[in-house]
Amino acid sequence: MLPPYEYIKNEIKSKRKEANWTKKKLSEESGVPKDIIEMIESGAKGKEQKYHYLKKIDEALEEAEAVKKEEDEDR
Repeated sequence: MLPPYEYIKNEIKSKRKEANWTKKKLSEESGVPKDIIEMIESGAKGKEQKYHYLKKIDEALEEAEAVKKEEDEDR
């Protein structure tokens, strides 16, 4: 079972800021339209909660976090 939508939304917003990514960069890396990212981060759920987009976004952010960790270790 998936965690509550609000929890996932807050995690995505936090991870995006930690990665120092704009919404545009996250859109490009995840393949999720920027307007959907804005909708998710604003808390608007629309008719469906867009869990499939959340998964794509989270995967892109996890990859960014891993890359940043590797860069930090190389320094």
